[in-house]
Amino acid sequence: MPFRLLAWRIARGVLGGTIFSSLCYPANIPDAMNRRKFLKTAMLGTAALSVKPLGAGEAATRKNWVWITLSPDRSIDEWKGMFATMRASGISAILPEIYDGRNAYFASQHLPVKTDLLGRMLPLARAAGLEVHAWMWSMPCLIPEIIQKHPDWYNVNAKGESAVDKPAYVDYYKFLDPGRPEVREWVQTTVKELASVPDLAGVHLDYIRHPDAILPKGLWSKYKIVQDKVYPPYDYGYSAYEREQFKKKFNVDPIHIGRGEMKDAQLEEAWFQFRLDMVVDLVNDYLVPAARGKGKRRCFLVRPWRARWFARTGAASNSTPFCPCFTTIFTRPDRSGCAPKPPKAWLR
Repeated sequence: MPFRLLAWRIARGVLGGTIFSSLCYPANIPDAMNRRKFLKTAMLGTAALSVKPLGAGEAATRKNWVWITLSPDRSIDEWKGMFATMRASGISAILPEIYDGRNAYFASQHLPVKTDLLGRMLPLARAAGLEVHAWMWSMPCLIPEIIQKHPDWYNVNAKGESAVDKPAYVDYYKFLDPGRPEVREWVQTTVKELASVPDLAGVHLDYIRHPDAILPKGLWSKYKIVQDKVYPPYDYGYSAYEREQFKKKFNVDPIHIGRGEMKDAQLEEAWFQFRLDMVVDLVNDYLVPAARGKGKRRCFLVRPWRARWFARTGAASNSTPFCPCFTTIFTRPDRSGCAPKPPKAWLR
């Protein structure tokens, strides 16, 4: 099926479910933008990054991917037909949403299991010649048992409000504290379970971050907010555990920094870096080893408006241990319909 027709069918929902499209770009992506070529390759018709004509070596390594939100009621024959259409249209790999922060769609021993959809679809996808990478939510956790037993596991904003009680923007933004050891071990367990699934090619970490401090301007009217700077209700990382850890190191409670009660450029920078390191260390020390130990590839979702975060940490660069074998970045267009050129600081 031609790409244009497949794009139309996906947009109209003919294939069932919701499908997001993305290119898996080489790390040395050229700077050129070519809307028409991207529309042909990425299918969904949103303006995004594209590439110059590729040489033989580059063409051999470029892959087309799709995110898939799952429909548990889809029949075996429907899955087979869907995968055959994707493969015939040039899709190389799929990222099904296997854990959505509330339910697991694989045979987990520590998460609430809705159904083992991964177990049913994996052999079908593999038979169609598709790689399967498990897409999992990392920080948001809406599991009632965790909420009730471990409210101290959740992230806290600069007003002292817990994400479990007063999440930012939407109800599912109940983010865990990425620096807390118990949280790191709990998220690591999910990665270990997925990495143990035979024939699964990799693990895709979504929401591997703090809640958004500043949303794209196009979303301000939707949430009736103005975010010309970082305001305390959306400034996260202030759990009792993290405040204590920072205070031990710098002899200052960072809540005074977050509330603007203390002005010290060096301490502000130190607190900013401290919160970035919560996430970087979670991935480097817990999640990457869990996946690597089973020979799985790792990847994570990067949105263009978070480029500063990744530029500051060096995450996704081969110069850091964040994803040492990871040479591709997934990007989503921003709300204006355009995808900015990736900063070279995190595309090397």
